[in-house]
Amino acid sequence: MAEAAKKTALVVDDEEDIRRLLKSLLESSFPVRVIETTDGSDAHVKMTRQKFDLVITDIKMPKMDGMSLVNVIRGLDLSLRPKLVIVLSAFLESEYIGKEQEHIKYLEKPFDEDRILMYASRVLGGADNQKSEPYKVDVNFINPFIKATLRVLLETCRTEAVKENIFLRTKGQISGDISAVVPMNSQYYQGSMAVSFTKKCFLGIIERMLGEKSTTITEEFRDAAGEICNQIFGLAKTELNEMGHQIQSAIPTVISGDNHEISHMIVGPCVAVRFSTQGGESFTIEAVIGQ
Repeated sequence: MAEAAKKTALVVDDEEDIRRLLKSLLESSFPVRVIETTDGSDAHVKMTRQKFDLVITDIKMPKMDGMSLVNVIRGLDLSLRPKLVIVLSAFLESEYIGKEQEHIKYLEKPFDEDRILMYASRVLGGADNQKSEPYKVDVNFINPFIKATLRVLLETCRTEAVKENIFLRTKGQISGDISAVVPMNSQYYQGSMAVSFTKKCFLGIIERMLGEKSTTITEEFRDAAGEICNQIFGLAKTELNEMGHQIQSAIPTVISGDNHEISHMIVGPCVAVRFSTQGGESFTIEAVIGQ
């Protein structure tokens, strides 16, 4: 029997991190092919060439904004009109929040990924990997960890780092050669965060941090990995607690070994951020939370 054709979705947002996060979320949950674009004008062109089952669009974008795109979609021939449009924005007027017009749904940013999946399932079918517990992961939650990582790497490790991309890390993906994991629990949720380095990246950071060149990861260097994680977690925790998260203090656990996989404190979607360093190496931070 021939394999059923995949559904298609179009993600329209001028922020690359948001596009990639939505793409990872959809493709890890449904048999769907996701196409990305940065503005409403290009989205319009794409929709005149093929029919999408789902369109997710931001409002504030160059060339053509999201509300103009919605008007264009309403005027499309029925043979090309998407089955569902989800409009996401931090700038929605109150009259639109939570409103559903025909095949259009309006949601605020930061968005609840469970709600995205719930509405997407209407046109994309049942999710392949249903979660037993609801979860919420958004860019506002991970941003404090990004800022803390860049600061700690620069001030403590004398290493300039650049954020490359945000993605959902799936089970089985390799994390690195040395990692530190710390519990991240509050009265609202449980979880953990981790920082993970390849051996080459970590030894380069240690050389800039301690002035010691080495080809092996010593016990002293393992302690340094734990301290880097502890500082990142501490800075991010302070900012998140100012936002009301009430995250408790915790002590990191260091894991080493070639191409190991991180085991988090709970099972759930893992949001990861990949960074590159001035030496050309890369490392990741990641977080998992659940109810």
